[in-house]
Order: sequence, then structure tokens, then C-alpha cells
Amino acid sequence: MGWCPGQCYRVYHVRYSQHGPGHHPLYRPPDWYPQHVTVVQNETSAAVTFNLAPQNLDIKSYFSVCYLNVVQTQTKVDITPNLSSNKTHHTYELHGLQKGQNYTCEIAADVIDAVRKTFIIRVENKESEAPRSNVPLALLLPLVLVLAAIIIFLVVFTLTKAKMKMFKLHITPDSKILKQHLESQTQAEVLPWPKTQASTPKLLICYSGSDGPAHVKAVMTLGAFIQQHMATQVYLDLWDSLSVAREGSLAWHSRQIRECDFVLVVCSPGLSHSLTTRELIENPEEDESSWESSNSSAEAVIGLIGAEVCRAKARGQDLSKYMAAIFDYSEESDFPTELSLVSHYNLTSDFPLLFSHLHGVSLHRPGGYLKISHISEEGFTKLPAGAALQMAIRDAEIMKARRQAAVQN
Repeated sequence: MGWCPGQCYRVYHVRYSQHGPGHHPLYRPPDWYPQHVTVVQNETSAAVTFNLAPQNLDIKSYFSVCYLNVVQTQTKVDITPNLSSNKTHHTYELHGLQKGQNYTCEIAADVIDAVRKTFIIRVENKESEAPRSNVPLALLLPLVLVLAAIIIFLVVFTLTKAKMKMFKLHITPDSKILKQHLESQTQAEVLPWPKTQASTPKLLICYSGSDGPAHVKAVMTLGAFIQQHMATQVYLDLWDSLSVAREGSLAWHSRQIRECDFVLVVCSPGLSHSLTTRELIENPEEDESSWESSNSSAEAVIGLIGAEVCRAKARGQDLSKYMAAIFDYSEESDFPTELSLVSHYNLTSDFPLLFSHLHGVSLHRPGGYLKISHISEEGFTKLPAGAALQMAIRDAEIMKARRQAAVQN
């Protein structure tokens, strides 16, 4: 039998499989893994919430395994999220956990050689009771009264001091903006906010001005809403124009990226177009030169953020610091490839998920879910800042349609 290079090519290059794009058995996506995992434990059950892979990776299913003393005690949990209801996060439940034990769990995409995310579940043992005290009740009563008076004084002093500082921070007190209700089919109860941060998180918002002043106004209104109603300190270049002029736009953004806890990039058609074609969309009603410098600055900032994301990924560091979001008038394709590995949000429908990301609060638990009324999709417009944001987004959508019509004509 003679040697046929064409036959050899078919032997080694024509494969059939159901794993990934192109049905190639050796396909594996980029080193993606869930970075944002939260666990809410209730008795012997636990609810685990994690961020889903970007849609461009075409990952449809996941799996999770838990170990106790290096021995697999939980069978493999196959996870198939319903992408029609939520494209960014999913919650699954683990049952039958042993009290007083620590479990080492892993979660990953259900593909070949997937990178696994490891997290710990600590099951508390609440059956033990503290020994009863033998101190007579008559001796404890005066002490309790004194402690109650001290606590009342401290509470009044703290509230008074917080009100005096309100004019400086322009942030509503936590007791008003963080009121959370657990709603289920049978009952509803108020849950305390589990503070995990010692101070207010700092958020840098980046954007492109190439979509016109209406889009810039929508971004500024978004920053005002987040600062007023999400207990977050927001940083925008337009709010610190003197420092930007003194340091330069790129230097200012570089410093804020280092100092802030989170970075949110508001993606838009103009930003996506400028990063791929390096051209400015013409608009006869606007001064082209005024937006050209803003556009090039946005490209440099996005490149800087993309470099930070790649550096953190190469070092195996957490990527939860970086986020990307779009308004309702933008498309999924407006997310640049530089931000394909970070969490994506659609605003304003994903406000609860953004709040959960900023404060590390789980929105789900066994038997119910958390609903924060004033930042829900149907409730945020009842606030003055929310109504202003909705109007700004509507105006930006109208301007986008006019710009597209002008380009087509």
C-alpha cells in the first residue's frame, strides 16, 4: 500500500466530538473559571452562587464536587443554568452536609481540562449550648440597665454624627439603603446586612465620549445613582476635572485604577467601534474634534485596564475588581475582547447583581431570595435619581438612533 499524505491529513485532522465549538475533542476554552463565588449556609444545606462564563465562550454546563478529609463525600453535581432567566449568575444547592465539618469544594465549566475554582464551606454546629450562669437575677438586673443606657447613648451619638457628615458624602445611611427583605412563597422576613467591608467601597467608572453628550450624561447619572443608593463612593473624571487637567487623563485613570476597589467600564457602540476600527462616527450636529480626544483617551484607558486584567489572570489573581456593563440601548457585541473575562452586567436590570458584586452579599439562600426594592428593575424609578437615570438612558437611545440615521443618509 502506498503512502498518501491526504489520507494522513484526514486521519489526524478529522475528529468528531461534542465538546466545544467545531466538535473538536481536544477543544478547551481559555483559562476561564468562576471568580465570584458566594456561599450561604443553612443547617445542613448550602446555596452557592457563581458567575457564568461569557457567552462568547459557548459554555452551557458546569459541575461541582465537594471533599471532606480529602475524600469525596458529595457526588458530582451537574449544573445546567437557565440562560433565558439569567445570563450572568446562577445558584445551585448542596444538601446533606455534616454539622461541624469543613468541606473543600470545586466548581468549573464542564469541559476538558477546565480550570477549577476552589472554595470552602464551613458547616456550623449550633446544637451546643452555653452553660447556665449561677449569678442571681437580682445582681444582673442593675448591670443590664446600665448597659442598656450606655447602648442608647452610643446609638444616639452615632446617628447624630452620621447626619452631620451627610452633606459631605452625599450617601444615604446604610440603615435606609440596605434594607433587605427575604421573600418566599410562604413568609417574608428582614435579614441583617452582613457587612464584610470595613469602609465604603470605591468604584471608578470609565466610559467613551464618542457616543455623544447624551451617553456621557447617562454615565454621570448612573454614577450619581450608585453613589446615593448603593453605599459606594464613585469616581468619574468629569467630577475631578482639575486633577485630570493637572495630572493628565491617562495618569489620573492609572492612579484611580490602583487606589479604587472596583473598576466599572460602561461599554457602548462608539467604544466598541473605536477599539476595532479606530475611526470616529461622524455626526454633523457635533464638533468632531471635541470627541476625538475623548475617544483616543478612552482607547488608552481601556487598553490599560485590559493589560491589568491580563496581568492578574497570568498571576492567578482574582479578577472581581474589574467589571463591564452596557445600557439597554447597547448590544452584547459592544463588550470589547479586552474585557471578555470579567463580569458583565446589563443596566438597569442587573442593579441587584451589581450591588451584590460591590458588597459581597449573596442574593439567594435555600428557600428564598433577597429583594432590595429601591434598586430592583421595577422599583428604582420611584427614586428621583432613578427617574433621572431612566430619562437619561431614554435620551441617549434617541440620540443613538439619530446618529445611525445620519450615518446611513
